[in-house]
Amino acid sequence: MTSPSTKVVVLSDTHGYFSESLATTIEQLAPNLIIHAGDSESAQILWQLEQIAPLIAVRGNCDWHSELEQLPFAAKHQVDNLLIAVAHRPEDLMKVLRELNRKELANHQVIGIHGHTHVPKLEQDSISKATILCPGSPTEPRKDSQPNIALLTLAPDVAEKPIQVEFIEV
Repeated sequence: MTSPSTKVVVLSDTHGYFSESLATTIEQLAPNLIIHAGDSESAQILWQLEQIAPLIAVRGNCDWHSELEQLPFAAKHQVDNLLIAVAHRPEDLMKVLRELNRKELANHQVIGIHGHTHVPKLEQDSISKATILCPGSPTEPRKDSQPNIALLTLAPDVAEKPIQVEFIEV
């Protein structure tokens, strides 16, 4: 059962940079879970995030250091009736979502998370009906976006209430 609200911090594309102010911002959000959607380029960053909250991390196209080879290219995680799918590149996330079976789609609210574009975005996939989230990048934003992370707030009954998504400028 979820707590009064479960908080999930989502970030991507840190590319080897993890400032003290970014760490402080994440700590102050008091997340129950952190998701790094690839291109950390540093096991040290992932270790720092794990000191704050449990971590799900996937490998991005720039994560070729030997210390990051064990990271999966995609991951699925369930929180109550919410199924979270994560991949670094948007096209890889779409493959993961297309592979979900009808039972998973019928019995869960689904959110797909990706990085790679460095641009924050929130949309609905027309085929799977999943919510698609890209948190942007806290260190290298593109296309006039600001340095961002995202915060998902899950209500105690995810099946009945929508997921709240907030982009947080860092």
